[in-house]
Amino acid sequence: MSENEELGRLITPHEACNQIAEVVQEAVRKMETVAEEKMQMFKKARLAVDSCERELDEKTREARELKAEQLRKKQQVEELESMIRLKSAEAEMFQLKANEARQEAEQLQSIALAKSEKAEQDYASMYLRRLLEEAEAEK
Repeated sequence: MSENEELGRLITPHEACNQIAEVVQEAVRKMETVAEEKMQMFKKARLAVDSCERELDEKTREARELKAEQLRKKQQVEELESMIRLKSAEAEMFQLKANEARQEAEQLQSIALAKSEKAEQDYASMYLRRLLEEAEAEK
C-alpha cells in the first residue's frame, strides 16, 4: 500500500483508538522523561541553594567574628593610646620636677658659694686683725 492509498483509506474506530493510545503513551513517556529531567534539575538547584545558604551562613559568622575582632583591636588601641597619654603626662611631670630640682640645686650652690666667699672674707679679715693686733702688741 502506498501513502496515498493509506491516506485515502479509512481506519476503524478501534485502530484510531489504538493509534491515539500510542500517541498518548508516547507523550506520557516523553512527559515523564522531561519531568524526571526537571526533577533532577530541581534537586541540583536545591542542592546549590542549600550550599549557597550554608556558605552565606559561614560568611555571616566570619563577618561577625571579624567585626568582634575589629572591636577588640580598637579597644586595645584606645587603651594603648590612653596609656601613652598617661606616660606622657608622667614624663612631663618628672621633667618639671627635674627642672625645679636643678634650679634649687643651682640656688643652693649659689648660696653655698656666697657663704664660702663670706667665710673666706671673714677668715681673712680675722687673720689680718690678729696680725695687726700682734704687730701692735709687739710695739
